[in-house]
Amino acid sequence: MNPTLKLWSFLLIGFISLARGATSGEELLRNALATEEELRGKTSLFERQPDFSQAIELYSKALAAGDLSSANKVMALLNRAGLYVALGNCQAAVKDLDESLSLEANQIKAYALRGSCRRQGKAYGEALADFNKAVALAPRDAFLLRERAAVHAALSEHDKAVRDYTGSLRILRPTESSDILLERGDVFQAQGKHERAIEDYQRAVQIVKKNAAKLSPGGKASDTSQLRPIYARLAAAYNALAERNK
Repeated sequence: MNPTLKLWSFLLIGFISLARGATSGEELLRNALATEEELRGKTSLFERQPDFSQAIELYSKALAAGDLSSANKVMALLNRAGLYVALGNCQAAVKDLDESLSLEANQIKAYALRGSCRRQGKAYGEALADFNKAVALAPRDAFLLRERAAVHAALSEHDKAVRDYTGSLRILRPTESSDILLERGDVFQAQGKHERAIEDYQRAVQIVKKNAAKLSPGGKASDTSQLRPIYARLAAAYNALAERNK
């Protein structure tokens, strides 16, 4: 065989072998999904924040492979962003979410995650825009309404905050949320509507006590830490009401 042809034949075989041995982006994505699922399973078992760095690395490799379908690229970016948020790295998360939304605009989770990051960074106007888009896509999502309510409250848009908190509570029925009642009560308190705040705080106390009774025989020891801040809110509301009625 001609020496030059022999050399090219050898190189071609080597390239084919390398190609066969390379891991595709799709396979790396499957590995990333499985790894994330396993780590999140450990969270529920041990109630500790797992180290998501291995899953993040796999998502990064899948994206770097350059052969993901558009839908899978969106998924990889969104999932990696969620892990960044879990680790407190909102800057990296927002970068992924921006790219993901540029590929597919109608993503409820992407808007919710980016809105949460922007709220955390006190960029309330941008956070509100994200939650408005998320709520427009899922108007009966109690979590989204609660998150948007918190942004309205931060912007001192109290009536809008109350409306969203009330909507969230309505959607959750018959389940009741002491947390949402507390947050709505705080808005009423900020508005000077102390009677309404007291109503929400008292209802939150009842819910915490009821839940504690289900979890422990006496239902007393486990609810102390939860009740203390609620009682502090109640005291503040009663004091404000007394001052107003002097």
